[in-house]
Amino acid sequence: MPEKIYVTYNYLPQDRARAQQMFLEAGLLDVVVDPTLLSGFQKVCLPNEDTVSQLGLAARLQALPAPTVHRVFEPTARELSAARLLHMFVWIHHSHEGHPRPGMTYDASGACPSCGDGLRQTSPLMITGKEIPKSGLLGSIDDDVLVHDSLAEEMYAAGFTGLAFGDVVDMQGHALPWRQLLIDHPMPPMIAAARGLVRGRTGTEAPCVTCGCDGWFDAAAEPFIPAYVGESVVRMPDFARTAERFGTGQWARPVHGRRSLASRRVIVRPAVYAFFRARKLRGVRFTPVSVA
Repeated sequence: MPEKIYVTYNYLPQDRARAQQMFLEAGLLDVVVDPTLLSGFQKVCLPNEDTVSQLGLAARLQALPAPTVHRVFEPTARELSAARLLHMFVWIHHSHEGHPRPGMTYDASGACPSCGDGLRQTSPLMITGKEIPKSGLLGSIDDDVLVHDSLAEEMYAAGFTGLAFGDVVDMQGHALPWRQLLIDHPMPPMIAAARGLVRGRTGTEAPCVTCGCDGWFDAAAEPFIPAYVGESVVRMPDFARTAERFGTGQWARPVHGRRSLASRRVIVRPAVYAFFRARKLRGVRFTPVSVA
């Protein structure tokens, strides 16, 4: 599967000469001859892992902070169609404000008393004016996916399993032409072959002391690739959520007086990718999941 390697860095103008020498020693002549790439915040594509190693060594020799490495997958349509499962991420109109949200009601009777995992939404999703998508058919609010009414009708007609459609309202309680995808089916825990995620250990990143389901974070140096045992996903519906929660839930001990929940990623079957691809919908990204 195609994997691209990028580095990001932010060097000061006075570091330009050392940065130029660093890139020269790493064999990145295209960067050396472009003065605009030698300072400020930049993103550069690297050709291979050898160059990553050379650049890290050259940074140490020049006493510069090493550029941050990012690896991303760019799978082909054929690879996506052949995958048994896919991670689905809606990036367009993205808001980071998760649950609990002002003006909404919840049932906490089955929730973890420490991190809030298991909190059940009992009212329509209420979003602010800035969060209402102004165009297109997709949007997202933290780990919640929004679909326009017209798209919701098509998804309902397609007979997808594992999801329902919830109402979405503005801050005055007025109905909006959008639906919240309600996805409750839990995936089994990922196996050790998963890539691109790390476990928090201390401080505010430590997992919940009661249930331990949160405390997972993205590893920027690797693409996110969930991994499961094949037998464990045989009866999975078309839509499901990861067992792992990303971030840390603050329920028993609110931060600055505000409670928050960690988020769960969306895992789907190939039929969902085929549906979105056929409609050429913008704002959603799919990547293959490893199934052993």
